[in-house]
Amino acid sequence: MKLPPDIQIDSSANGYITIEILKKFICRNYHDVKLVISDKCTSHISNDIDKIYKERGIHHASIPSGCTKYVQPLDVSVFRSLKAFLDDEKCAWISSNIDYRTKAGNIKNPGRQEAIDWVDRAFKGISSESIEKAFKLCNLCQ
Repeated sequence: MKLPPDIQIDSSANGYITIEILKKFICRNYHDVKLVISDKCTSHISNDIDKIYKERGIHHASIPSGCTKYVQPLDVSVFRSLKAFLDDEKCAWISSNIDYRTKAGNIKNPGRQEAIDWVDRAFKGISSESIEKAFKLCNLCQ
C-alpha cells in the first residue's frame, strides 16, 4: 500500500471512529498539545480518553450539543466538499467497474489503495481560501 508521507490510516469495521482509534491518534500526534476541544461524540468523551489526556497534561473541553455550526468550521464547510468529492469518485468508480461483482452479484468495493488515492486527491483539492471561509462562516475570524 502506497501512502502519501503525511497520511496515517486507522479504520474500524463500520467506518466510525472508536475509542481505540482515537487513543492511537492522540498518542501519535498530540505531543505539545495543551488543550483539546471536541464535540460530544461518545468516543471523544470516554474515561479511557480522559485518562490519556490527564497523563499527557492535556486539558479537554467538550462543546455543547448543537454548537457545531458555531465552533467547528471544518465540519461546517470543508468536510462537506470532501464528502461530495469522495461520493463523486465512488460513483465514477462504480460506473467503470459495473461488472466487478462478488459471487452474490453485488458490486465489489474499491480496494484500499483506490480509496487512499481518492482521499489524497480530495484533500489536495481543498484550498486555503475554503478553510478561511469556513472560519469566517463560524465567526471565528474576520
